[in-house]
Amino acid sequence: MSRASCKDGDKDRHTPILEDGSDTLRRVEIITGTGRRRRWSTDAKAAIVAESFAPGASASGVARRHDISPSLLFLCKRCVSRTLFGVS
Repeated sequence: MSRASCKDGDKDRHTPILEDGSDTLRRVEIITGTGRRRRWSTDAKAAIVAESFAPGASASGVARRHDISPSLLFLCKRCVSRTLFGVS
């Protein structure tokens, strides 16, 4: 194996960030707001899951309408199915 690994040969890692040669950034962007984590009431969760079980409903479409990840909705549907029908 060569002594020059990708890490040692990576010249861009040691290039200064700014034109004047310093590595200090002058501007920081602060994002305010509630963030991505939301709190859903039990009733709201139940309504979303029930909507996804409606005949002809697409779980992905329901997830999009409520701005949640489809995988989260599929997980909730699986939990409800196991609870109601004893499916393992």
